[in-house]
Amino acid sequence: MDECNNLLEIQRFLNAMGSASSMQEKSTSKLDHIDSDESSCASEHVRPSKRKRSSRRRSSLLDEQYEMIKAQRIAFEEQAKMYRSMRSFIEESTRTVRDLSGRLRDTQRSTIDSSPSESNLEFGPSSQAL
Repeated sequence: MDECNNLLEIQRFLNAMGSASSMQEKSTSKLDHIDSDESSCASEHVRPSKRKRSSRRRSSLLDEQYEMIKAQRIAFEEQAKMYRSMRSFIEESTRTVRDLSGRLRDTQRSTIDSSPSESNLEFGPSSQAL
């Protein structure tokens, strides 16, 4: 801010003198872009620090996003592991159910084959009377 005030004072001094020396014209032409308003000069000096802050802030936000993505990746990997174990359990359960249903069918077939059918039953005289 002191630099800004010094530049403004130099510019005012040169303008007040109104001298036509080439050195002063060069100095004045270099300072023409600076407004005589101190607030605009101050705002020019604040901008770089805001940029630094915003770049730090952006960097901080990017770091936070990176950490969130890493955490999500870990969570997804854990979910995938859980789903794989669930799938293995379901596949094993399906094999067990198929095996048991196959055994049950075999048992029922052997029971049906070994049991007498109605056509093989002998009917006695009392049965025929019905």
